[in-house]
Amino acid sequence: MNRKIIGICILVLVSVTGLFAQDGDVINVDTKLINISVAARDKDKKLVEGLAKENFSMSVNGKRRSIDFLSSADDSTSFGVIYDLHPKSTENTRSVLAALEDFEKSLPEGNEFFLTLFNEYGSLDLTFVPTEEQIRRHLSFADRTGPNSLYDVIHHVGQKLLTRPNRKRSLIIISDGKDDRSHHSFSEISRHLKTFNIQVFAVVPSDADSWEAGDFSIGDSPSKLEIDRGRLDSAALESLAKVTGGSASDDPALSNAALLASALRGFETEMRSRYVIGFYPPKGKKFKVELEARDSAGNKLELSYRGEVRIER
Repeated sequence: MNRKIIGICILVLVSVTGLFAQDGDVINVDTKLINISVAARDKDKKLVEGLAKENFSMSVNGKRRSIDFLSSADDSTSFGVIYDLHPKSTENTRSVLAALEDFEKSLPEGNEFFLTLFNEYGSLDLTFVPTEEQIRRHLSFADRTGPNSLYDVIHHVGQKLLTRPNRKRSLIIISDGKDDRSHHSFSEISRHLKTFNIQVFAVVPSDADSWEAGDFSIGDSPSKLEIDRGRLDSAALESLAKVTGGSASDDPALSNAALLASALRGFETEMRSRYVIGFYPPKGKKFKVELEARDSAGNKLELSYRGEVRIER
C-alpha cells in the first residue's frame, strides 16, 4: 500500500480516537434511546388513537427537542402482576384469583403475563394463575425463598419486566401498600422506576374481613363498603403509580371480583392505546420531560406519562 495512503489512514484513526479519549480518559458516548409511554385523552376522557409524531411536541429540561421515534398505539404489552397475600386478606384470595384469571384470558395475542405472589414466607413467580391449593402448597412454609415484602417484590418484578421483549411494559400491584421490612426503601423504588419505561397501576383492596364472592353474575353495581382506614400506605402506591404515568385506585367496590376484573381489563385497554415516544438523551442523568399533543382539529389533549427520567450511564 502507498505510504502516503497509510499515513492518511493512521492520521484519521488517531483523530477519530481523539474524539473519545483525551489524556488517557475514556469517554463513553451514550446513544441509548429513552422511551416514554404516553396516554392521550380528549376532553371527554376518552383515549385517543391514530396520532402521529407531528401531533406531539416535547421539551427536555426546558429546551425544545425533536422526537426521534414514535410507536403508534396498539403495540403489545408485557404485564407483571404482583398480588400481596396479606394475612388479613386470605379469605379474599378466591376473588382475586377469579379476577386475574379473567384478565389473563382477555389479553389479546402478543401480550405477555406473569404473576408474582408473596407473603411473609417468600414469593412465587408464575406464568399462570394458580389455584388456592397451589398457593397454600408453595407459600405456606418458612423455608420459602425470594422477596417477602412489597418494595422488594416491586424491585424484583421491575427487573423481570426489563428483560421482556415488548416495548410496552406494565406493573400491576394488588396490595394494601403496607411495608415495614423491605431492604429497598420507598425513595429507592421511586428512583428505580424512573430509570426505565414502565407504567404502574395499583389496586388497593378493601380491608374488610371478606370480599364479595367471586361470582361474575352479581353484576356491575354491588353495594360499596364504607371503610375507615389510613391513607398513608395507599398514598405511597399512588405516588409510585404517578411517577410512571400510571394510576391507582382504592375504591372499596374493587373488592368485588367482577369489578376488579373490569379494572384490570381497563389497564390493558389503556396500555394498548398508549404511544411510545423515543429520544436520544443529552448529557446528564436526570431529565424533566414535558409533552404536549393536539388532535387533527387542533384540540389540546390530556396526557399521562412519566415526567422525570433518570438514566444510569
